Amino acid sequence: MKNRIYLSMAFIFIYFVALGFAQQNNKLITPSIINNLISDGSRTSLYKVGVAYETGNGIKKDLRTALKWYYAAAVKGSVDAHYAIWSLWEEASMSNIDFPFPSSQFDKSRKLAIEGYEHISHNAKNPELFYRLGLLYDPGVGVDEPEAQISEKYLTKAANMGHKEAKDLLKFKRDFEFGRE
Repeated sequence: MKNRIYLSMAFIFIYFVALGFAQQNNKLITPSIINNLISDGSRTSLYKVGVAYETGNGIKKDLRTALKWYYAAAVKGSVDAHYAIWSLWEEASMSNIDFPFPSSQFDKSRKLAIEGYEHISHNAKNPELFYRLGLLYDPGVGVDEPEAQISEKYLTKAANMGHKEAKDLLKFKRDFEFGRE
């Protein structure tokens, strides 16, 4: 029973992460733009290439290639790339892809994403940042109970700033917790 609950939470979690990426990155990227981004080689440009491959934005969707470009951006210090690597763990694992880096990178990326987002969150007014922190601390993905309170804090902060996915996730969690689901 407990495993089914965690599995259900994992699928809901993946849905909300994917929804956030899809809504955040809706500008079509052409192959020539991708080549320019790769040539630029900055962490931001390489991250954008990863997003294009993850979403199939302008090119064929390819999760392994997305992870490769996210990793290249993460090596250069992109916190968003670390978040993307971590957030793709479930989907990548279920796809049985051959990772372009050691699987330990997913845990490392979670820690570095938390560290990076925590660092910039102090004066931030960005609901997406707080939403991502809420997901990173979510207990449904293998973290302990004290982090559930931190997750709730960040998700609530994002929801109060108008973040739709944060509102939806909090509602789902509360309904699930009270057996209304």
